[in-house]
Amino acid sequence: MIATIGPSIARSTTVATPEPPDKPKKKRGRIVKITDRGFSFIEAEDGVQVFVHQSQLNECGIFQPRYGDKVTFDIEVNARNGKEQAVNVAESFHR
Repeated sequence: MIATIGPSIARSTTVATPEPPDKPKKKRGRIVKITDRGFSFIEAEDGVQVFVHQSQLNECGIFQPRYGDKVTFDIEVNARNGKEQAVNVAESFHR
């Protein structure tokens, strides 16, 4: 939209909005360690192991995780200890 100011001066009134940050792609991996204390570890496809709490697995319907179960997940930094952890975990059927 162009607004006219005076007889020959024009200026744009369009305001540029910042682009939203790209949504990170879900990571894929396998459960590689399961403890009886309520936590497990997922090994991502890039070889990095990430902590996952049992509650995150339960939310997606994995009540009895098994070694090698395939999952997709996001990584988030834990506010209490500053370490990365898996969140939004879901069962996966990737190869």
